[in-house]
Parts: sequence; structure tokens; C-alpha cells
Amino acid sequence: MSHRALSWMLKLLDVCSVAGCLVVTAGVMPAAEAAGELPQGSVVLFACGVAPLMVVAAAAWALFSAIGRGETFVVANARRLRVMGVAAAASAVVWVVGLALVALGAVKASFSVVASLSVALVFCVALATVAAALSLLTDSAADLKSDNDLVV
Repeated sequence: MSHRALSWMLKLLDVCSVAGCLVVTAGVMPAAEAAGELPQGSVVLFACGVAPLMVVAAAAWALFSAIGRGETFVVANARRLRVMGVAAAASAVVWVVGLALVALGAVKASFSVVASLSVALVFCVALATVAAALSLLTDSAADLKSDNDLVV
């Protein structure tokens, strides 16, 4: 698969992810909260948890665009991955707050809410970890590439 084709496929997935988050934030969550299926404040918590993921999506778009131009091991991509890692960690903090509110008894929530918060937390921690590792690797590869370019 070419860099350009991969870039377009990744961008399509990025757009689908953003659209899914927006649909759930604006449609699904408010309806479920209004029906009493979710604790009051769930929409606000979810929106706060998704906001950093929109930062991840924007940084990912820029990363995928760079890949499409054949710019893989460059310092800018390492920076983008670092931003993605920090934003994913910020989202994880929101999910921890939600779980803490349930654990402390401040919010009564069903098992499915706790399970959803836990899955979101695990996903964001994993994303932050992978993005941080890839940032370090990309930065090291960019240094090697720069050194090789100077030699040639």
C-alpha cells in the first residue's frame, strides 16, 4: 500500500471516529440521560472526556497527512504523537474522575456505566502509552535520518 493510500484510509477512520463521538455526545448520551438510563451529569462528563480525543483526532489528521506526503520519520511527527499521548492521558483523567465519583458514592451508576467508564479508561491509557512510545521511536528515527542525510 502506498503512503498516499494509507493516508486516505487512516483519515477516513479518523473522520468516522470523530463522527461517532459527536453522534454519541450530541444524540445518544442526552437521550439516555433524559430517560434516566444514565446518572445526571453524564453528558457533561462524556463531553469532557471526548474533548481531548478531538485533539487526538486533529493531531492524527496532521500525522496522516504527513505520511501521505512521505514524511514519516520527522521531528514534527514525533511532536504530533506526543500531543496525542498527552491528550489521551487527559481523557483518561476524566474517566478516572467519573469512576472515582461512582466509587465514592457521589453518583449512583449501573454496572454498564462503570464498565463503559473502565473500557474508556483502559483505551485512553493504552493510547497514551503507545503514542508516547511511538513519539520516542519517531524522534530517534528522525535523528538517525538527519544524521544519514548529512553523511550522504
